[in-house]
Amino acid sequence: MKAQKTSRTAQYMAFFRALETKRNQKDRLFSDPYAIHFVDSKLRLAVRLSQYSVFSKYINHTINKKIPGALSSGIARTKYIDELLKTAVSNGVEQVIILGAGFDTRAVRLDFLKSIPVIEIDHPNTSNFKAEIYKKRIGRIPENVTFLQIDFNKQNLDQLAAENNLDFSKPTAVIWEGVTNYLTEEAVKSTFSFISKLPKTVTSYLLMCIKKYSKILNYF
Repeated sequence: MKAQKTSRTAQYMAFFRALETKRNQKDRLFSDPYAIHFVDSKLRLAVRLSQYSVFSKYINHTINKKIPGALSSGIARTKYIDELLKTAVSNGVEQVIILGAGFDTRAVRLDFLKSIPVIEIDHPNTSNFKAEIYKKRIGRIPENVTFLQIDFNKQNLDQLAAENNLDFSKPTAVIWEGVTNYLTEEAVKSTFSFISKLPKTVTSYLLMCIKKYSKILNYF
């Protein structure tokens, strides 16, 4: 990621969620009223226009032409992870860690998470921007959310955990969604090593969604 730049991938995922939210209630897989706050003015206009059939078809056609499969797979994996996370919480998970959180809004849009600590770890540029959006658009940073900052390719999760006294005695769900494509092999191995250190007695869920299409990766 370039200095002072937020994640473009995170913005596109927020865009996809915002588009899904504009669909008819009986057709959409989920609702994310916060997603639109994380996209630029052009994408916000596209979201607003998408409620009209002719514009919706054009927008979907354009996305699928430029990045085939990205919209449908992004929406599907969001729903899938939501359901897995709900199951994890119902089975006793008491804490959620989101690695490379981007503009993930699960902590505020999923009712079953609002009383559960959510630790979001991401690059400082994206993390700081997200915190400011919460303050401006929602009025505050959600009380259950903790933002921690790291460059996965340059820094160590173990050190970050130690510096911030992360509590791994709690049953913990770990979400790592669409991140590994942008990391070095060493960074991926280091992250797996970090996750493997969670106590064996803890109910630990690793929810991984890895994009498979090189065209999508090249576009982002």
